Amino acid sequence: MLPVVTLIHFDTPLQFYAANVSSLYEKPTVGYNNGAYQNETFLDSFVHYGKIVMTHFADRVPLWVTFNEPFVYCQNGKSVDTVLKAHAQLYHFYHDQIKGTGKVGMKFSNLFGVPLDPLNASHVEAANDYNNFQLAIFGNPIYLGKDYPAVYKERVSDYVPLTKEDLRYIKGTADFWGTDAYTITVVSPLSASESPCLNTPSNVFYPECVQQSWSGKFGWNVAYASQTYVYITPTYLRHYLSYLWNTYRSPIIITEFGFPIENEAALPLAQQLFDSPRSQYYLSFMSEILNSIWEDGVQVLGVIAWSFVDNWEFGDFTPHYGMQTVDRTTQERRYKKSLFDFVDFIQARTWPDHFKPK
Repeated sequence: MLPVVTLIHFDTPLQFYAANVSSLYEKPTVGYNNGAYQNETFLDSFVHYGKIVMTHFADRVPLWVTFNEPFVYCQNGKSVDTVLKAHAQLYHFYHDQIKGTGKVGMKFSNLFGVPLDPLNASHVEAANDYNNFQLAIFGNPIYLGKDYPAVYKERVSDYVPLTKEDLRYIKGTADFWGTDAYTITVVSPLSASESPCLNTPSNVFYPECVQQSWSGKFGWNVAYASQTYVYITPTYLRHYLSYLWNTYRSPIIITEFGFPIENEAALPLAQQLFDSPRSQYYLSFMSEILNSIWEDGVQVLGVIAWSFVDNWEFGDFTPHYGMQTVDRTTQERRYKKSLFDFVDFIQARTWPDHFKPK
């Protein structure tokens, strides 16, 4: 078992909100929540904390994630600037100062935007804008040494410009691209009455400024639905991996993927254990990941399933993502069918040592 350390996962200490705790509920100009990354003391404090953790565990942890899904908790342009510079400092500290031999990166939350009508140029442009806004604000500086995408600078008035020195320092500060690739989102442009997309309290489309749905062109769901936003979209996952690889040329780790079956928590135990939709999700996704590797030439380093056990999701225990059930009274765990299917899939496709290519 390889330990993976995520330095921050939506758990900013309250002190960084200072006396303005109500800012937690203000409408962000970038992501969806306020992680207090824009606090003037956050950057130095986070880097100091990261250095302590990395120094202590450097010889035992081979995989480091600095920020979990940074877009989600970036309140504004200053937050994005803090994430990029804090991450870069920790990367250089780990590799240049303490000579760490593991890998350092981030994990991103983008639900890959695909055009509702791929033959319509405006839909394709909307999907590209959506993906650029969520991914390229981090991907351009870190993986390519390039400036923010135009769509970000046009919409976020308080963004912090990156200098040439910033870009030189930030470029190449990730050993992998971590993606929490649960599903996709279907994207189409706003109607004429909804454009231009301005940052106002009532504008539900800002800052992505596109229509998002999980319905296809002809009204069907894009795939089999879960209890939450997750849909079984393996073919689109393969497209997504090719998009990431061809855009950012970075090895990829699927750092989260999983499926909460509709109403599973209310089912009898025997039905919870026979979780065929979850098996279908994992096996179809992993089959397409193998196709990405062997047919498309995408460098995928590994996958991490979410989750090994039913746990606390989105504020309650109702969405079940786990491959084990948990009795909340006795804490007894029981394996679900998906766990055996997941393990069997991997073992059946693992090279025996005497057959591995030299």
